[in-house]
This record gives sequence, C-alpha cells and structure tokens, in this order.
Amino acid sequence: MVRVPASGRKHRPHAPDIIAIKKNRILFVEVKYRGKLRDIHIPINEWEYFIKLEDQTGGEVWLAVYYKPAKKLRFIRIHDYDDYSENYVRFSSRSILLKGKSLP
Repeated sequence: MVRVPASGRKHRPHAPDIIAIKKNRILFVEVKYRGKLRDIHIPINEWEYFIKLEDQTGGEVWLAVYYKPAKKLRFIRIHDYDDYSENYVRFSSRSILLKGKSLP
C-alpha cells in the first residue's frame, strides 16, 4: 500500500491518495473529509483521469468519505455519481451515506 496525499497543494498531480495492491487486485482510493454533510464535487478532468486509470490498470477507483457529524466513513465507486456538469462530477452526501459501503 502506498499513500500519496496531496490536500492543499495548488498544483495537485492527478493521483489517488491511496494505492493498494494485493494478489491480483488493485485499489485506488481518493479520500475526502467533510466537517458538514455536504456533497462531494470532483473536477471533471480528475474524474476522467480516474476512469482512464481503471481502464489502463484493471484496478478499481473508490471514493472514501468521512463525515464528521455522522461519524461515518463510507466507500463508493467512482462510477456511482449522482450527476455531472461541464466542470464537476457530483456525489450527494445522501447517496454516499445510504449507498456507500462501510468497513466491517
């Protein structure tokens, strides 16, 4: 497992925060923290990079979101967004909390 955090950088490279490899499975995890129950917006160019990363590696890209008020960590696939615009892909807080997977 490799951790590649880049929060707060002005010119952030397109790289997921965590890369985990075990046997024949590759997981890429983009980590988000929210102090309030707010939606997650991923810039469209980053989202497209994550889709390309899956296609090129055969791995899976997951979004891990921790909501402080709910004290919940949820994992949702990068494909399971609610909607998108010209600039962003949106994951609603409701969808993340209801559809997202938790750790056992």
